[in-house]
Amino acid sequence: MYPPSRKTEAYRWAMGWAMLACALAWGVVEFLALQRARWQLWRERLHTPAHH
Repeated sequence: MYPPSRKTEAYRWAMGWAMLACALAWGVVEFLALQRARWQLWRERLHTPAHH
């Protein structure tokens, strides 16, 4: 009835690593989005005159 335990263990490890890789990729995407937003703000501040 149950699958062999070695297969289940390998599946569990694969799922764990896949979740970790997904979380890492999501973190990188979020980090790049944050950096892009900060860069855009910096660029706008650089090109707008300080005194109006």
